[in-house]
Amino acid sequence: MLLAAAIIGLIEGAIALIVEPDMVERSNYLNWMYGEPDPFHKFVIYQKMREVPTSEADVIQVGDSSGFHGIRPNLAMKELDGVRYFSLSCCANTGFDGYYDFVKFAIDHDPNLRAIVLYLTFNNLPQQRLIGGDAKLGAAKIHEAYVGPWSIVELPSLALRPVVTDALYTLFGLVAPRRTGLTNSSDTLNVMQSVHDEHGWWAEHDTRNVGDKEKEFFRQLCGPNDTWDLHATGFTSADGEFFPLITFDKFAALAKSHGKKLIIVFHPHPCGKLNDEFKQTLDDSLSSLKRKYPNLYVYPEGLFEHWPREIFTSADHLYVGYERYSSRRVARFVAAALGLPSKARDDTPIPLPSLSLVHADEKPVWQNGSIDHKWHIEGLVATPASGSSWRILETAQNERHYFETGISGLAPNHYYLVVVSYKPIGERTINLVLRDAGKGHEGVTVCNPGGLESVRRADFYDGSMIANADGSVTCWGIIKLTQDQAFLGIDLLPRNGGFPYQGDGKSGMLLQNISVYVRSHPDVVLGAEERG
Repeated sequence: MLLAAAIIGLIEGAIALIVEPDMVERSNYLNWMYGEPDPFHKFVIYQKMREVPTSEADVIQVGDSSGFHGIRPNLAMKELDGVRYFSLSCCANTGFDGYYDFVKFAIDHDPNLRAIVLYLTFNNLPQQRLIGGDAKLGAAKIHEAYVGPWSIVELPSLALRPVVTDALYTLFGLVAPRRTGLTNSSDTLNVMQSVHDEHGWWAEHDTRNVGDKEKEFFRQLCGPNDTWDLHATGFTSADGEFFPLITFDKFAALAKSHGKKLIIVFHPHPCGKLNDEFKQTLDDSLSSLKRKYPNLYVYPEGLFEHWPREIFTSADHLYVGYERYSSRRVARFVAAALGLPSKARDDTPIPLPSLSLVHADEKPVWQNGSIDHKWHIEGLVATPASGSSWRILETAQNERHYFETGISGLAPNHYYLVVVSYKPIGERTINLVLRDAGKGHEGVTVCNPGGLESVRRADFYDGSMIANADGSVTCWGIIKLTQDQAFLGIDLLPRNGGFPYQGDGKSGMLLQNISVYVRSHPDVVLGAEERG
């Protein structure tokens, strides 16, 4: 027994010396179960926790995804000279107990920490279901892995679980390809890289409702009186305790016990106002806490702040690009709480999205002409229509239905906006793809005219769809291309389906125009005066 213990000690010691795993790598937060890949959110939290000890942050933010996507620390820090800011915000399913343990972890592992920002949307205020969060992803697993008693004594060999399980599950590459890192998911790797580069921020990647569907979403959300209609009874325990009061008290007490400031910031909301009764109850609770805790600051002063619904992709998330305004806003609040001067003004108007994707005097660097031999066409029949339009119909075969062409003479490491205008024929979705010719970046925008929605994927910084009054559709995306040559392609797809598929011989598109523009900045929806 003693010999076995000695051998184990030697092995663990050797791993500690050679691999030098940090405590996050040694944690059991990621499960590495066969046939059950860890969810995307767990990789996000894993990466964020790894960044905390080296962030040297003066301010660490926790909370739901409104802050994950809406506060960009690199922008906030430009408004806060010398103050380092890191975002641990992730997801509402982490739960408030999970946020609490993030704060404890930050206090223990960031000696520079001065203040904690608890950043929340009014859609995810403390209530029974949001205290512990998701059973598999939420507070219990976070506590066990990062701040519970076992987190201190996790063995160094646990850091080798990704390598060992990959070797065993693939039989050293004999039955399946080996992983090259923690995950083979390019989307997950992208968000982990963004967390590192952007101090915890990642751009929203929501499915976008378009046209009448978008308007109806916000009508349903805010009701006929344009009010976010919360009631205190829904946030009160069986014992009559108001969950926001007891939850915020817990956070303020933790911060005070370690000499830190707690700054509660409420995210802007697309509804015009908050139910008066609930607002008064919340205001009374926070006022009592501010009297109890001199280290507590709450912003904005009126608690509820309305921003135009046109700049929201959902009830919680701002359209990518508008994080510049919410980041300036939080920087202003943090500066006030820390007693620092702030560069950020509080009277900067929030501009509505531009009505045009393209500047008035902007010329494309590439534009399609005829659909000729320069295009690779598969599973489609392309014939000229009126003017410069082309009628592109799928065949009746079970195959991939797409067309693609090469583009040369591009300036590497620049942003390129691709815009496709067409009229749908039938109920097909399209995948709009722009990618480097060699191994590099690739972006996809999925445009679904029948479902009035779109979503972007992979390396597109932004992308969406516009439903025009004449029945045509504008599908677009923007990406940083790293090479001087690229490929541009369009796939036809059945709604909610993939390729190959059995075509019907009659669905397709009346293609009007494809243009590519070079940009110095990726923010497409902001007005020309706001773009880089």
